[in-house]
Amino acid sequence: MISNPKYGYCNIKMGDYEDLCDTTDLPLNIARAFISYYESGSGYSYIKNDTYFILENDKVYILKEIKENKERQLIERQLIKNVSVDTLTYEFQEDILKCPEAWVREFMVSDFSEDLKTLRNMDEIDRKKRLI
Repeated sequence: MISNPKYGYCNIKMGDYEDLCDTTDLPLNIARAFISYYESGSGYSYIKNDTYFILENDKVYILKEIKENKERQLIERQLIKNVSVDTLTYEFQEDILKCPEAWVREFMVSDFSEDLKTLRNMDEIDRKKRLI
């Protein structure tokens, strides 16, 4: 469903729909959409610009807002065939878990290896404190 991030972008694929997307908050928004779906029966997430996906009744839809002019706006709703919400949820989870370091790096401000070193040092300090 979602490729590993590279240079701030990732590919999204849901059935026949495929697009290149900015990674800003994307995995978090997708996760929130799935949580909302399983809690209330529907969920949605921004994908890019004027494109969203909606989860309802075990169906997945892509919504695109098309602006004809300043006063009129059309919404195109496309059903993604042969894709269930459960399948998409599983694919999303598997895709993120394939390479969590890449996603962590994408959202961290500082260098990942430095943060990892810091976390390991903190863990070591905590372990030593418990021994004292």
